[in-house]
Amino acid sequence: MPHLNKFNSNKKVKKQEFNIAETSKKAILIVGLGSTGGEFTNLIQKARVHAFDTLLLDSDLSIINNYRSLNKICLGKTLCRGLGTGGSSERGAKAYLEASEEVSKNLSEYKYIIIRAGMRGGLGTGSLPKIVKELNKQNKRFIILTTKPLDIEKNIVLKYNELIKKLDLLSYEIILRDYGKILSENKDKEKTFEEINNNFLELSYDIAKQYPKINISKLVKNNNKIKGKIYSHIIKKEKGV
Repeated sequence: MPHLNKFNSNKKVKKQEFNIAETSKKAILIVGLGSTGGEFTNLIQKARVHAFDTLLLDSDLSIINNYRSLNKICLGKTLCRGLGTGGSSERGAKAYLEASEEVSKNLSEYKYIIIRAGMRGGLGTGSLPKIVKELNKQNKRFIILTTKPLDIEKNIVLKYNELIKKLDLLSYEIILRDYGKILSENKDKEKTFEEINNNFLELSYDIAKQYPKINISKLVKNNNKIKGKIYSHIIKKEKGV
């Protein structure tokens, strides 16, 4: 898989030291899905965190080429030809299917998967149910990190609700942050996005420190107690599971 040769960010990220057990290394994979996921893998690589590996998935070569990640897979090479999905979840699903075998192989090599996705109607919304289905098939433990869309974003809310309906047919675990609430406090989209990713990065550290005895409910409860109720935690089990 190709590695990044170019990086266009002038922002400095402080390297943080964490006492993470060696057992977490090469056991946890963070999957960055779409541009939102790319920002997250980028943050991890800049912070020089070695507790987990990263995998960036996108159909847009500008995202693939300009975001840092240990490994990358370009989805929908034939369908999208190096471009995005145009906000189409249908194209996002089809793009994933073109590279599903390669993605599946990567997922199979890890014990625990953390997925960072935007779920705003395009690649992430279309491909996430496919990825979750594959993880269910492999009997993997995983968590999805994402945000609720703004209520005024009617089309995105509609696509988000359709996605949740698809996920509800499967087994999954998800942690949500309320984008609208944070935006109302920060009054700045960039700062809001940065705060959310930093929160999710801290949570990912906590997961790595707990590995292999990961208790997401306990982590969320502790974080909410310390920082106020910032996370919503949802666990869904497929019927018969």
